[in-house]
Amino acid sequence: IKKKLKEVGFKSMHIYTEEHCEFQWPWTTLVAFKDANTKQRWHRSVAETDVEIRKRLLTTKSGRSSLQNYDGATHYNYQIPPKSFEI
Repeated sequence: IKKKLKEVGFKSMHIYTEEHCEFQWPWTTLVAFKDANTKQRWHRSVAETDVEIRKRLLTTKSGRSSLQNYDGATHYNYQIPPKSFEI
């Protein structure tokens, strides 16, 4: 899959595992980027990601975030590939 993605112009690929999705086993996802700006956004710090989330999401009527299970710390964990996928 990675070879084909490179052939169609993707420059950077990242794998992450979500273990809290309440399925029997963790789910693995491949994220691919065509430009450096998107890759830089993927590698933001916890604080930068939290700020970006707050700027872009609408709040609920109660004033709380509409995200329950995603924040900068969660995203930071996605930046670190699982050892089983390291080459």
